[in-house]
Amino acid sequence: MLNKLLCVDPGWGTTAFAYFRNEITLPIVSEYSFLDGERFKKYVDTFQTAIIYYSPKTVIIEGVENWQGSLKSRTAAARQDTIKLAYLVGAYYAICSRNKVNALILTAREWKGQLSKEATAKRVERIFKQKIFHSEHVIDAIAIGLSRDIKLWQLEKSVSFQKNKLEM
Repeated sequence: MLNKLLCVDPGWGTTAFAYFRNEITLPIVSEYSFLDGERFKKYVDTFQTAIIYYSPKTVIIEGVENWQGSLKSRTAAARQDTIKLAYLVGAYYAICSRNKVNALILTAREWKGQLSKEATAKRVERIFKQKIFHSEHVIDAIAIGLSRDIKLWQLEKSVSFQKNKLEM
């Protein structure tokens, strides 16, 4: 289930990837922030490079949604970042289609339900049995992948993950 799986937590400010090479190897993670006028093109080019480099079987992209009552969601909508992010998610999906890679778009509610960012990070750390020193975007990208194995995500099974030698 976690075999050749690329998970993406897209953001207009920061996008994170987690690549699961197999079921027992820690995922390879990367995070990108582009703040200039070429932001959209750079995010798309970076994603295309990841698709070519990793050759994933499946890509899961977190979809865009507004969280009612969330200041972050309201601010993003007011700046039209939500629309830009939707275009970015669509571009990622199109790249997958063009490269004949299975792609799935899941909203945060679909993969983590009502778990807070803190609870998500704690669950990832319990699964890996170690502290994770990454941003919330990287943790979400990792968690998207882990949530595909429901027994692992629900902490009903344990896996001993090994360090990864493959780097991008």
